Amino acid sequence: MNTILKIGVAGALALGYASAHASITQPSTGSSDLILFAEVLNSSGAEVASYAANTGISIVSGSATPLVSQTVLAGDANLAALFAADNVAAGDTIVWSVQGGAFVGGAITSNFGKKGVAQFATTASNNALSIDTVGNLTKWAGTFGNDIVTLNGNFGSGSSVEGANPATAGIWDQTSTAINVTNWYGNGPTTAQTLGSTDTLFGVTGNGGPTSKVVTTSLGTVDLTAGGLVIAGNTPVSAVPLPAAVWLLGSGLLGLAGIGRRKAISA
Repeated sequence: MNTILKIGVAGALALGYASAHASITQPSTGSSDLILFAEVLNSSGAEVASYAANTGISIVSGSATPLVSQTVLAGDANLAALFAADNVAAGDTIVWSVQGGAFVGGAITSNFGKKGVAQFATTASNNALSIDTVGNLTKWAGTFGNDIVTLNGNFGSGSSVEGANPATAGIWDQTSTAINVTNWYGNGPTTAQTLGSTDTLFGVTGNGGPTSKVVTTSLGTVDLTAGGLVIAGNTPVSAVPLPAAVWLLGSGLLGLAGIGRRKAISA
């Protein structure tokens, strides 16, 4: 096979794994990414360092897709900086959460009440999530969307950020630890997890009117470590297929290579 065709086949197969890993799209577009939020709190509960990163894992409206087992953000310099900040003083604590969401149509309860139209994901206690309603989801959507706008500005050209000021870094709880970090934007259960504790990531969607309880699905588990965010999903890595068009393109290029080789031999 000549060099040009080798490059063509490799490029075709690589398309199946390519994904955007910088700017986060708005949840209202129907598909957005999971975000890892983390921060270091001192013994008084004040923020020492704040961090956020785009995991590159998508949440799609209408589909509570199980997670694929993998480790993301390994080698991320901003995550390493967060862990370094945690070692500065005794009594520091790292808390973290993974959150995301996507929806189509307006962020209103009459829309969110239709199962699957609004699909969110968050680390949380399942028992705590069971008391939330479609109205809570509607309130979460607006605040989360605003956070994504701010995060994209903080990221610049990268896909993560870390700093001492939450407003210019992770922004997870720039107003109040008691409200935002531990209470799903003031409209839900505790989302924060301490370092070294594996947490379940739940898919959350509506199922009726404003006062109807949300429906939850376990998507897998997540664990923040110094080496990255470790995901134990319900779908193995081998179960993620390449798009059919990619295989057809790859096989077509290989067929062309065979024809070229036969012509060269016959010549």
